[in-house]
Amino acid sequence: MTHQETKYDQGRKELSINSMYFNRYLLIRYLTAGFFLSICTGPS
Repeated sequence: MTHQETKYDQGRKELSINSMYFNRYLLIRYLTAGFFLSICTGPS
């Protein structure tokens, strides 16, 4: 049972790292999208 718990903790740690990279990717993606949208729909 302890082996399963350690395996679960390791999987949870990897999951948190993956979600951190995924959140950073989404943040950069939405920032660039908003940047280009503000340029396209700016005072022109």
